[in-house]
Amino acid sequence: MEENARRESLTDIAEREIFHYLRENRFRPGDRLPMEEELAEKFHISRTIVREALSRLRMMGFIESRKRRGMVVGHPSIFETVAKVIDPAFLDEEEQKDFFRLRLTIELGLADMLAEQLTEEDLADLEKIVREEEADPADYRRFLECDYHFHSRIYQATRCRSLAAFQKILLQFFTDFETRLQNASSRFARRFDDPEQCTHRDLLAAIATRDPETIQRTMRRHLATHRNPPDGQAGTC
Repeated sequence: MEENARRESLTDIAEREIFHYLRENRFRPGDRLPMEEELAEKFHISRTIVREALSRLRMMGFIESRKRRGMVVGHPSIFETVAKVIDPAFLDEEEQKDFFRLRLTIELGLADMLAEQLTEEDLADLEKIVREEEADPADYRRFLECDYHFHSRIYQATRCRSLAAFQKILLQFFTDFETRLQNASSRFARRFDDPEQCTHRDLLAAIATRDPETIQRTMRRHLATHRNPPDGQAGTC
């Protein structure tokens, strides 16, 4: 225990102590934090260390800065917090594949929320994205952009804050258009004529039914070929 403590910096310790203090004293989102000097005195550390610890907690969404109120407890979201610290460049190939599989699991499981929360405006926006993709089926760059926007719009349509935040993480993974262009399938341009392909048009038709089972079944078909994507194609749907 003492060895672990020695390996920790003063800022690490202060961050943990402040976090435990807020939890044990049942601080709630919007509650004002004690002043820096109060925390420094309470934990017997310098204000500089307190400031560094608070900066870390702010980066993770646990606290926020408010005008005229100072530091208050925030409304942290799991995926919003992860989005601030994750970068695909620092993940190895297997971790990136694991992340993509997580994405597939989430999209297969959002059918109920989507069916319940879907609005006509959501459908209109999805229709616009599909029409843009269909305007030039052979334009792979156009498809990649529409692919991301279509799935992002599905996340937004669930009205789930955490899913909307997860979509921000996806953006970091699926913006390497040049790599994906190099890995484009020769069958790509013929996808609308291929009965084996479940396109965004097919998925939109299923979403429009507002039937969770139909949505999930079609989503499963749509994502089927991407459960074990070849290298460089993990972002293509």
